[in-house]
Amino acid sequence: MKRVYVLLLAVLLTLSSLISTSAAAEQPDPWAADAMAFALEHHLLAPEEVAPKQPAARGQLAAITVRLLQLQQRADLSGYSDVTPSTLYYESLSKAVAIGLLEGNGSQLSPRANLTREQAITILARCFGVPDGDTSSLERYSDHMKVSDWAAGPVAGMIAEGYVKGSDAQLSPQSTITQQELAHLIRQMAGTIVTDGVVPAQGSVTLQTWGGLISDLTVNGNLYLCGSFQQVELHNVQVTGRLVIYGGSVQLTGTSSAKTIVCRGPGVTLSQTGSSPVQVSSGTATLSGGGPITAEAPVTLQSGSYPQVEVLGSTVTLEVGAQVELARLLTKGSIVTGAGTVTNAVLLHPDCNVTAAVGQVQTTYDPGIQQVNITAAQSSTEPTPTSPTFSTTIQFDQVDVTTGLGVSNGARYCTLSWYVDGVLVKKQRNFPLVSGGQATLQTTASYTGRVSATTTVMARLTYGDETKDFTRKVDKHIEKLSSPVRTMDIEATVRRTTTLYSGMKLTGKLGTVPAGTKVIYTSYSQNTSRKIRLPDGRTGWVGWNDLNISTKNYTRYTDYTQTEKENYVNISGYQSTTKYLVWVSRLTQKVNVFEGSYRDWTLIHAFSCATGANTTPTIPGVFRYQYRVNLWDFDTYYVRRPMIFNGGHAFHTRTYRNNGTLLDATIGRPISHGCIRMYDEDVDWMWNNMPIGTTVVVY
Repeated sequence: MKRVYVLLLAVLLTLSSLISTSAAAEQPDPWAADAMAFALEHHLLAPEEVAPKQPAARGQLAAITVRLLQLQQRADLSGYSDVTPSTLYYESLSKAVAIGLLEGNGSQLSPRANLTREQAITILARCFGVPDGDTSSLERYSDHMKVSDWAAGPVAGMIAEGYVKGSDAQLSPQSTITQQELAHLIRQMAGTIVTDGVVPAQGSVTLQTWGGLISDLTVNGNLYLCGSFQQVELHNVQVTGRLVIYGGSVQLTGTSSAKTIVCRGPGVTLSQTGSSPVQVSSGTATLSGGGPITAEAPVTLQSGSYPQVEVLGSTVTLEVGAQVELARLLTKGSIVTGAGTVTNAVLLHPDCNVTAAVGQVQTTYDPGIQQVNITAAQSSTEPTPTSPTFSTTIQFDQVDVTTGLGVSNGARYCTLSWYVDGVLVKKQRNFPLVSGGQATLQTTASYTGRVSATTTVMARLTYGDETKDFTRKVDKHIEKLSSPVRTMDIEATVRRTTTLYSGMKLTGKLGTVPAGTKVIYTSYSQNTSRKIRLPDGRTGWVGWNDLNISTKNYTRYTDYTQTEKENYVNISGYQSTTKYLVWVSRLTQKVNVFEGSYRDWTLIHAFSCATGANTTPTIPGVFRYQYRVNLWDFDTYYVRRPMIFNGGHAFHTRTYRNNGTLLDATIGRPISHGCIRMYDEDVDWMWNNMPIGTTVVVY
């Protein structure tokens, strides 16, 4: 024990000496010190490669695993455009590709790319033969939805075996993994590295070198037979976990057995006298003896009796003397061929084939989920601004649970993902799909920022490479929202007791208004009458000269935000027959131009303007851009490009004298006779872009 302690201390001192005092951040954290020392001691990392807190790259992971497992076989990398013989870790990359640890994306192997946690976990799960776990177990982590679908099974498997635990109830699958985190993970999985034949009583063992015969021992964990072995015999060796073979020829004799045998290297040859299950997950393998077989890569079965062979998209070749009781061809491209015999074959995909001698072939194609019917249940609710939480309940019918890789216990197990406005909000892996079954999503509609009129809820079923969607458009009832937008209230006082009429032509007597009554002046009919709003809310018309109108400047100089403007026109439900909508804010003296459609208007311009003076205000209401003329000439002055939207009211330029000089340059406060004066360039934009028929809102 003392010798081990001294050795560890020496390694740690060596590690420390490699790190300059100016790079103290590169010292490993205390929890990773042992793993970094392990990596240095066993030459998984060279001293010049040590950078504990730096992100680990794909090429570095390839180098570490190749060194650990003593891999020998090489793959041709000429098909990758980003790898050349001068590339760092080139030889390790070639060996990692040969056993399927690294896979490229098209012509890119990306050896310099930083590894995310889920990528590293998935690669190491493949490397050490960890089976996929129950993906529903991921749901106890708050960020489980960030785990990619291709990584869910391996991550769940690594959690099930205790290698991955997460931190603060999070897996952080998209975060980059550091060198010390990677070393820590590999240290846990590799167990004890043995080069001298002394196998510990407990824990996994990575056997790098040790003669040709291994006999009479029990490995209480996993046993990894590295690629340096050319030929090895395991005699009376019991492995309580996995026996993973990375290359060469392996014989299991006597009472030798393993919970599972995993073949990961190219050209593996395995024979056994027992019946341990064998999984060929990459490369190629030649097997003899017996036991159930799972083939994810090409397999040749020599003499022996095999109770069941499951084929997942690969080819199984039976030599003379190989007898298979049941062959199950599970996925597209599965083939069983050769001179051996098959008693029963079951084909679960139409693109499967059995050419070996077979007694009975049964085709029970997996119907998948395309025939599944998804409908809305009556219990779904809708949100409102005061009660934004709502639920969507769906029901499934016409679910076939007779056969398929995902069928178990009377249900077809799928992934059910819920999206709200395109954002994934809930994922239920291993969701039990049955006819008559229901699922409910409860979520909260957003009424902050720019508020949309609807929310889209989508439920997506995923089964293998099949998807089935249900989409629901939910009305958010934004018409019930309040808005900070206000109009200009022009104060006035009734000059003398007068009659209040219902019509602008002073018809339809409503009553009388006492002299001195404070009212709000809202509209007028030129030189005839003025419309008012009384303190009790009643409205009506009085004579043109019946009011004393305030001269106060009511303009608010702080403009509304873009979000407030967009919410106002969308909440109000304004529509236009063109792709533009114009809102004139009398309070802020702005002509706001929107582009879009009903309840989906986006502000594109906010032009400063000058609306009607207090005595002749721009009349509020909803109007339509009717026609335009080039010039209005008033003898002593003129305005350019009037665009008429309400009788004689129009957008136009400021007033010009006949000699072309500005008569009144005022912009930003009420000044006109009811029209809307604007800067020339802003008028020109509207003249050139705004179609006749565009809705104009004055408020």
